[in-house]
Amino acid sequence: MKELLEEWMQIKEQERELKEKREQIEAEIYITLKDNMPDDGSSTWHYDGYKLNIKQNYTVSVDQEKAVTRPDLFKTKYELSWSNYKKSDSKGFLDEVVTIKSGKPTFSVVME
Repeated sequence: MKELLEEWMQIKEQERELKEKREQIEAEIYITLKDNMPDDGSSTWHYDGYKLNIKQNYTVSVDQEKAVTRPDLFKTKYELSWSNYKKSDSKGFLDEVVTIKSGKPTFSVVME
């Protein structure tokens, strides 16, 4: 098991380094091409046999108290509070409306 954990830690560090390098390259590409991009949507370029597509993404937040006054413009989506679910006395009702599926486990390994 020790060998697996050591290998896991080495690979995780390599992933971190590679991700950092990839993000640096993406930033350089973006700075070079951003003036030729539309404000919304995606752009495609072709360079020496490579196809590059950049999609501009946005993070949007909504003032919930104001949005409720315009239901024609906003959707309501119910989300489960996991801590409230675990403490709830309404398990019967919750079992009718909530579906729980196993997800991918998260790993964390550190040297002690």
